[in-house]
Amino acid sequence: MSSRFVSIPVGTAALIALFSIISALQLADAGFKFLRSREAPSAAKVRTALLGLNDMTIPVKHVLVALNGGLQRLAGRQSVSNTKDLDVAKLSDGTLTFGLSGVDNDNVGRLACENANYVREAFDYCSKRSIPFLFVLCPCKPVREGAPFSASSKLPSGIDDIQNASADAFVEKLQSMSVTTLDLRSDMAKASVRPEEFFFRTDHHWRPSSGLWASRIIADALKSRFGIQLDADLLSSARFLEARHSRFLGSLGTRTGSLYAGMDDYTCPVPRYDTDLEVSYDHKPESVKRGCFSNALFDESVNRPFRRNPYGEMLSGGRGYVRVVNNGPSNGKKLLMPRDSFGQYVAPYLALAFKEIVAVDFRQLKNETLVDFVNSETPDVVVAVFYTNATRSPHGPFPVSIRSSEQRANGDGIMP
Repeated sequence: MSSRFVSIPVGTAALIALFSIISALQLADAGFKFLRSREAPSAAKVRTALLGLNDMTIPVKHVLVALNGGLQRLAGRQSVSNTKDLDVAKLSDGTLTFGLSGVDNDNVGRLACENANYVREAFDYCSKRSIPFLFVLCPCKPVREGAPFSASSKLPSGIDDIQNASADAFVEKLQSMSVTTLDLRSDMAKASVRPEEFFFRTDHHWRPSSGLWASRIIADALKSRFGIQLDADLLSSARFLEARHSRFLGSLGTRTGSLYAGMDDYTCPVPRYDTDLEVSYDHKPESVKRGCFSNALFDESVNRPFRRNPYGEMLSGGRGYVRVVNNGPSNGKKLLMPRDSFGQYVAPYLALAFKEIVAVDFRQLKNETLVDFVNSETPDVVVAVFYTNATRSPHGPFPVSIRSSEQRANGDGIMP
């Protein structure tokens, strides 16, 4: 055996030992400081101390994860086991996605059709109240078989494309029930966009620029299907500039480390024109924040040391309820948007053209349902924006009624 292969585990063991010693010294130092303290520790101080110890071990954990990812890359592994049923898979273009294992393929179509029925309930409820309803399905990695560049975005051998199979069955069922649907996977194929330009490399989310692109497609659909007018010029890519540059590891990269597939560059399109937005979260008056697009919508406080993910800075991370009021030019209408994290980069851009947007992430709420929000918010239009994995969630992308809310609570259907 050559020395090259022998040196890898030896070097890894040395680094592990080094960081273990550093971590032990940090913990010991914190313990001595605690013992020297004459003041009786309160529950809050104990909690703060524990969080501090946890943060001190984070760098060690990141190094170990990175080393493991580097070894997996050297070994030519195309997937990395992470949890019982959620692995990380490397596509043929080198980007990462979820490798869904342990899934009953025969059950995919049935569950997708059941979820489509939940969406139809929402569509019917809104239709009876003359409220236009549009369901928007966001694309995923890998892109659908047969789409442009699909040959360069293939899953490793042995891992099935469950997401697109489920989404196909879901969309087909919705269309058979005449539910107004916008499948952005088709629009992405027409635009002939390379997946690596559309999605992050180490994260399953799309890039902020893709959210702006989707906002324009949605605006066109609202006009053509419902006659709802939006100022298209406000969403033109020419009126935005790329800002907030940074590098980060996405939701998949944190599971494999930077040595496995590299890191991501983050930029976000911000308007070149003047904006005046007022944002509030979770019905809390003290959360109201007013300013331009960047000042009102971004919140860097959601990050912690060694855990920075700029994607989550928009709309203060995964908030259950977000209200954005546009004090600038608008169409004077109110939009209700049930969403997941993909809608996190659609709502801010549509907010530039609507008078008001209420974005709701039901994964962060307990008892509220879509019916509750339709009744309390009385929107002019409802646009649901969800990622393909929502088609596989037990009990649908969102709870429509009390019945579906109770089912969701009993069989939590939250997907990544």
